[in-house]
Amino acid sequence: MIEAKIDLDAETLDTTKVGGSCRVRVTEEQEGRTVAITEKEIPLRDFLSALEKAYSVNARNVYQKPVGPFPEHTFMYCQGSHRDKILFYEPGKKRLFIQGEKAYMIHMPNVLFGLTFGEFQKQYKAIDLYAWIYEGDLTPQTRLYEYPFGHVYSGGSVCTGNSIVGKDLREIVDAAKDVFFNAPNRGHAYRPESLFATDEFRSMALTQVLRRAGKAPIPFSNFVPTKYRAGDVFDRI
Repeated sequence: MIEAKIDLDAETLDTTKVGGSCRVRVTEEQEGRTVAITEKEIPLRDFLSALEKAYSVNARNVYQKPVGPFPEHTFMYCQGSHRDKILFYEPGKKRLFIQGEKAYMIHMPNVLFGLTFGEFQKQYKAIDLYAWIYEGDLTPQTRLYEYPFGHVYSGGSVCTGNSIVGKDLREIVDAAKDVFFNAPNRGHAYRPESLFATDEFRSMALTQVLRRAGKAPIPFSNFVPTKYRAGDVFDRI
């Protein structure tokens, strides 16, 4: 265990010239018992340099432990004391969609996922999964829309059961996408009156919407925008 008591130079305004010192106490333990304690005072710059070699600094200047290579299409990531969370996306393309017992090939829009997860019994396990669709390039200012094909409840939450697990970050993200795209959709979250902005689609059964999406991408003017932009949801999941 490493403890650090930092004494900053109050007159230092330039963060590239950080002054002050840091008293570091390193406690070595074996089987829960303390076997050695070492204390040393070092320049604060040296302490931060050593910290950066073992930890990374995120956009909010918070040190976080390394987690290995991020999955492809990672948008944002954050570690927490009780759970971690990641935003990742899947570009739109024509996909197999299983509705009940029948399969459709549909034009799927871009999908942004939000996944919260924790570590249980030496593996990662999903806590919550969210999904929205979006148009164009993904930036923090990109407007998010309700996912239109059922499977997702109001607010973006996805019903997944306990099936999303993985031994590392990449594996749990792949498991989340697999469950979302490949598990049969029962249509229990399909609510056209709140998913579509036009009367034409509000009057359609889900099978009709899927047949339409099989012919060509559905224009975004038919979808309902949420109150979120992509950069907003990270603090809401």
